[in-house]
Amino acid sequence: LARNSPLMTNSSSPTLTMYSMFENMIDPVVVIDHLGIIHFVNTASEQLTGFAARHLKGRNVNILMTASANITFFMTREL
Repeated sequence: LARNSPLMTNSSSPTLTMYSMFENMIDPVVVIDHLGIIHFVNTASEQLTGFAARHLKGRNVNILMTASANITFFMTREL
C-alpha cells in the first residue's frame, strides 16, 4: 500500500490503522495479494532486504526469493 494510496487519505480507516501498526513494527512485514504482488513493505523489511519499498511495491514477491539465495538464506537463519 503506497503512502499516497486512497486508503491513506481516510484517517479513520481500519486499513490505515493496520498499516500504521505494520509500519511501526520492528519485525519485517511484507503484504502481498493472492497473486504474490507486493502491496506494502515496512521499514524493517527495507532494512533487511536492502530494497526500497518503492522498488518492491507492485512487483511479485519472488523478487525477494531468488533461486540461488533463498535456500542458503533460510537454512542459515536462526528463528
